[in-house]
This record gives sequence, structure tokens and C-alpha cells, in this order.
Amino acid sequence: MKFREQWLREWVDPPVSSEDLADQLTMAGMEVDEVVNAAPDTKVFDLSLTPNRGDCLSILGIAREVAAINCMQPAPGSDLTPAPTTHTGARTVNLPVPDACPRYAGRIIRNIDMTRNSPLWLQERLRHSGVCSLNPVVDVTNYVMLELGQPLHAFDDDKLNGAISVRYAVEGEELTLLDGSSRVLPATTLVIADADRAVAMAGVMGGLASAVNASTRHVFLESAFFAPLVIAGRARQFGLHTDASHRFERGVDFTLQRRALERATGLILEICGGEPGPVTEALEAQALPQRQTVELRPAAATALLGEAIGEETCVEILTRLGLTQEAGAPDRRCFRVPPHRFDITLEADLIEEIARIYGYRNITSALPPACMSMRKPGFGAPLGQARTALVSRGYQEAITYSFVSHELQSLLFPEVAGISLLNALSADMERMRVSLWPGLLTALRYNLNRRQTRVRLFETGKVFRADGELRQTPALGGLSCGPTQPEQWGQRSTSGDFYDIKADLEAALSACGGLIAPDYRPAAVAALHQGKSAQVLGNGRPVGLVGALHPGLQSQLEIDTEVYLFELYLEQVPARGPLSYRDISKFPIVKRDLSILVDRELPVASLLQSINKLALTLPTLVSAQQAPPPEQENFLAELELLDVYQGEAMPAGKKSVTLGLTFQRISDTLITRQVDDMMVQILECLRAEHEAQLRE
Repeated sequence: MKFREQWLREWVDPPVSSEDLADQLTMAGMEVDEVVNAAPDTKVFDLSLTPNRGDCLSILGIAREVAAINCMQPAPGSDLTPAPTTHTGARTVNLPVPDACPRYAGRIIRNIDMTRNSPLWLQERLRHSGVCSLNPVVDVTNYVMLELGQPLHAFDDDKLNGAISVRYAVEGEELTLLDGSSRVLPATTLVIADADRAVAMAGVMGGLASAVNASTRHVFLESAFFAPLVIAGRARQFGLHTDASHRFERGVDFTLQRRALERATGLILEICGGEPGPVTEALEAQALPQRQTVELRPAAATALLGEAIGEETCVEILTRLGLTQEAGAPDRRCFRVPPHRFDITLEADLIEEIARIYGYRNITSALPPACMSMRKPGFGAPLGQARTALVSRGYQEAITYSFVSHELQSLLFPEVAGISLLNALSADMERMRVSLWPGLLTALRYNLNRRQTRVRLFETGKVFRADGELRQTPALGGLSCGPTQPEQWGQRSTSGDFYDIKADLEAALSACGGLIAPDYRPAAVAALHQGKSAQVLGNGRPVGLVGALHPGLQSQLEIDTEVYLFELYLEQVPARGPLSYRDISKFPIVKRDLSILVDRELPVASLLQSINKLALTLPTLVSAQQAPPPEQENFLAELELLDVYQGEAMPAGKKSVTLGLTFQRISDTLITRQVDDMMVQILECLRAEHEAQLRE
């Protein structure tokens, strides 16, 4: 193929200068693939890896997988003969925190020529891998990382002072990174430091002050192993994500550091020249990860996979994957896990590897056996009934994260200390939730921003508290905002209120716990509106909260419509007792109204409780000569609040409460005298317990 020089410069990224082309081309019109060391139809494979397979983040790792799948052996790789040393210059390496960094290798390479450019084949391989070419030294470290999976870093040796130390940062220590951003480091951040200061954030990014640039003459090349748990989350903590952190937090082969260092040294000498010094390696062998030995029972593999894979086939597959068979018990095989596989710790992991290489398609599909035995009712069944009850009342189930924003949670529950995450996914997910309300309110704002005017959501899940010890408890939460019914032509839309959400709560409570008549008392919760909120009691114990969102919080959350919330603590809900039934009476009911004057601050619920606890049965109303009837149920069939009046005509500090009472008997018709006697008994009880007076 004929081509022009300018076209090649535009095709290669970054552009190639005319001088470089003159060095690389022997004659005009040569084939492009001879220049870029790639065929014209070069294919780039984009692989998606699960987070547990950090060993495949390299060409070497992919080669191991391809070889194992195709019953091949991976190629031995490039010749990694140690480079002959030409000087004795070296830096002492100290490892004061070996649990975080048990192995660190480094080498000084002097008199490199940074005026040279990376060869085009190297630039092209980096470009196809999504890595920009910067300078030959940095390109080599990136290339070796992609090839072997070991991240490397190069320092300008002239900008370092004294020994290298891998330590934790001093609280408040500052470091300017390669991207130009200045970071204040907490004491949990692992750093690479010289005698004066931190020069790199270990496993994440180097520092700008010690970076290699065009004026660099001597480099200090680093190859280290950092414990995955120490690096995990540090990049996200600072809003960063680097190729190095991506590999270190998943686990890097802890035997690879010396090999990667020699490979990088050879490439640097080939491209830039230079004089290598001796390798300085600090090692704390007792702190290195221990190569685990995992046992495999062939019967367990058959039981889990549902396929009888031969024992020898299992051994062959695991051996191809790099596991070493060792002596074990007669009924099981024992395998030592290679250092690059951090994801194999259990027998189930071995069986997963066998199934993967054997081929999921080769495992016979079979329907699971059906178990027709009756199951003992557990907590899940009532919870499912509660979900059904809420769905039937117009709610939709939401599923939100257990991680919430500290800012939102502290607004709702300022008195509750949340549980912080060391490895937060983002700034909006840095605390474990102490209630389901933060997630529901976030979902509400999302819906309101999309012009959804009627939102009714509920969620079931765990909430987390740290009262001396970490506790996680199941909860059921709900949220209602907007009209009670969908918009329609035949009925005017009305907004929901406290009593609507209270009825929804009682429906869910009745379904999941059988507690049909809970008690309520005023609640003092920062998240709820005083006077429109209550604590829910069952058998005298708090089982939940219900009420309107506090207006101040509603304003801060930029919500225009009144919001009502409830939450049930499912562990506190009384267990469902045995179902009981009673006959339906065929006799007429008797209705009476009772208007009384009581103290204005007295809750009406106290009046209802006093009446409901009375045993209004016939034996208390007939003479001793009469035989008692067979039934002993309470003749008060229904009790309801009809009216509360606090107008000017009332005495000071008093209010009028009108109650509706319905009486009915199962086996006979109640007569007027019997109902009058029960009304007298009710009035005397209210007078004795609450100083109630009959309103004239």
C-alpha cells in the first residue's frame, strides 16, 4: 500500500515527527504493518472481568486462562536474565509497616537518555490498550504492568533524599500528585517517603515533585507488593481511579516484583540506554500472604454441580490452572493455590473453577426436585402479607442501598451516631442507614423531579445501629406524598393526611403481626412534625413511628408537598397468635352516644383504652336468682370517636369528647335496662380514672 508521510503522522496517536519517520522508514511506500508491527486488520479485544479476577488484568493472566481452556501451556515469556550492574549506587529501603507492604524492590538506573522517543510498536500497543504514551520510562512501566500485571513506578532519583520508607502518612500531611492536585492525607493512607517527605501515594499515584520528565538523568525504579485491604478504597476516597490501584486492591502476585523489575530494566536499557545498579529488595516474609491449601472432595463437586465429573478430570483442570496437587486424605484431593489467585480460598471456589473450565454448556440441565411437604409458617409469610396489604393500598415497593448520605441522615436523626464506611462507594454512600427513611426520601425526590405528583413507596430491609455493638435489625418503612387517590373525573382529588398514613400502617401491622389495635403516644423525633407524629406501641412496647415530615426538613429537601412517613421495627412487633373466631349475631344492635367533658390535654386514646378494658358482660347486670347466659364476650361491639370540641363555650382547660358506642348480644336481644346499666358503668369508670363529667 502506498502512503504519504503526513497520513501516517495523523493516523498514529500521538503524532510521529518527520525525524522519527526517517529513522523508522527505509523507503517510501513500505507497508504500514511493517511500521507499526501490526497487521492491517488488527483486532482489539475488550474484556469485561469480574472484580475477583485481578489475576487476568495482564497479558500474562489472559494467556494463562487461554492456555487452561485450550489444554495448552502458556509461553515461557521474554528472557528475564538479570541486567549486569555497572555501578554500586543504591537506596536503603525500610518497611516499618510490613503488614501493609511486606516486599519492596528498587533499582537506580543512571544516565538514561530521555531525548529518545518510545518506539512506535510500544506506543501502538499502549494505544490499543487505552494508555497514552508520555515518555519512554513511564511507557515502559505501563507496558510491563499490562504485560505482567505488576504496577511499577519510576522516580527521578535526583529528587529523592536518603532512604526510601513505606509508611503511613502523618495526619494532615500534604502531597501533590501527578495530576497536579494537592491532597491532605489522613493517617490511614500508605505513602512512599524519602528522608524528607512523602513522594507518592502507595499503590495509587506518584507525586509531582519526584516525577520523571524530559530533564531526568537518573531514575529510581520501584516494584512493590501492597496488601489489597490497605489499598482498597483509597483511590475512591480521593476521587481517583488509577490502573495501579485497580490491580493492587484486587491482589497482585506477591512473587512477581523482582521479575517485573528486571523486565522493565531491560526495556529501559534497550530504549533509553543507561547504567543499571544493584537491586535493593526489602522483604518481611512472615507478612506476605500465605499460599493456601484447599481440599476438594469429588463427591462435593458432583453434589454442587449436578454432574458427575471424573476425579482425574477435576485434577487435570485444576493443574492446568496453576494449582499444585499435594498429599491429602484418601477421600479428598489437596491443592496449593498459586500466588496470583487471591479468589480461591474454599472448596466451593475449586468447584467453580472446575465448572468454568469444564464448560457450563457441558453440564446436563435438570429440573430441581419439587418438595411438597408443608412448611412451618415463619416470619417471611406475615411479611409477604404486609407487602400485599400495602400494594393493595396503592403502594409500590422500593429497593434502596443500605449506604446513605451522612448529610441527609444527620438531618433526619441528629441524635443517632451512624456507622461510617471505611471503603465508601461515593460521598453519598458513606454511612450505614439507621432508618429506611433516607433511602425512601431520596427516591421521593427523584420521582418529584420527574413530575410524579402522587408517590406512595414502601421498603423492607435491615437498619444498622452501633449501641455498644453493631446491630442490624429488620424494618418496614413507608412514605406517602400527594393525593390519596389517582386523578379521576368523578371525584375531586384530596391530599393525604396523618390519618391516611396511620390507616396504612395499621393495615401493614395487622398483616405482619396480627396487632389490630395498637396504641399511640406523642413522639419527639427530629425528623417528624410535632403534633402530627406518634410513637406506635404494641403490648406496651415501641414498635414503630408514624407522622409528617418536619416542615424545616421538607424545606431543606426542596419538597413542596407534605410528606408522611412510617416505620415498623419488625423484631418488636408481637408475634401473630392463634386465630380466633366468634359467631355473627343475628340480633339487633343498640347505639348510644356519650358526650363528656375532660381535661384538654388528655389523649382521647386514654378514654378509649379505659372503656375497652371493661368487661361489659351480662352476669354483672342481672340478679343473683337468674342463671348466667352461656356467652361471656364483651357486649360492646364497637367504639368510635365522633367529635372533639374545644370552642369558647367550654370551661377553661376542658374539651368535649363525643363517643359512639354500639352494643350487641350473640344469643339474645339486649333490653334498654341492660344497655343503661352498661352506660352507667362506663361513665363511672371514666369519672374515676379521668375525672370525666357528663356534658349536659
